[in-house]
Amino acid sequence: MSRNKQRNKELSLTFVKGRLSLFLDERAPRQLQDAIRTLGIEPILLPPFPRLPAAVSAHPDLLLHDLGGKLLIYREYYEANRTLFDGIPAVLTDHTVDKSYPADVGMDALCLGNTLYCLPKATCPEILQGRELLPVRQGYAACACLKVTENAIVTADSGIADAAKARGVSVLRIRPGFIELPGYDYGFIGGTAFLFGDTLCFAGDLSTHPDGGAIADFCKMNGVTAHSLVKEMPLRDLGFLKYNEKAM
Repeated sequence: MSRNKQRNKELSLTFVKGRLSLFLDERAPRQLQDAIRTLGIEPILLPPFPRLPAAVSAHPDLLLHDLGGKLLIYREYYEANRTLFDGIPAVLTDHTVDKSYPADVGMDALCLGNTLYCLPKATCPEILQGRELLPVRQGYAACACLKVTENAIVTADSGIADAAKARGVSVLRIRPGFIELPGYDYGFIGGTAFLFGDTLCFAGDLSTHPDGGAIADFCKMNGVTAHSLVKEMPLRDLGFLKYNEKAM
């Protein structure tokens, strides 16, 4: 067994959770899917939604939003894929969604604590309710930011970085690019990883990014361990979305 696979198994044994659902683009490389399964997680593979741009049409962070105990889903997508969401409390939205920006970013708001960083005019109204709004120009706010903790993010977006810093959030600025997203020149850092306990699991090898060392150090400073799921694989933007149902 490789050292990386052994580390994956160790994570699966140490993470204590209630019900956890990890949503993943069904087109994700099989090697990454298998690495996730070694954590003890069976990812829910999402099919494309024709209303979104093809390259990101199955990205969970553009299809779903965790409202904190319930999952917000486009009604049309839910009706076409109902069995994928069996047992998950859902809120359905009829918010406009389309391939053209910003009609594709309805779900892509970044929530830090009770503060929502988003493009309000394009965001699903269900997400806006009960939260303090901090408007930003970047419609892909969640994609553009890797949330390490509720008070620490990694981003290449200067507008979000400045807005977050002004609110006392710890921010690591990285250079754009160096993340694969077939169909685009590059992907966003927010879609490359998901938090598993106190470990941030990256789709690929974090060391392939020129700021990988700085990202790992920033994670450590904030009590989180950076873990590469597949060694020597370039980072891939997969638009991860993790939904953790609150224990009853």
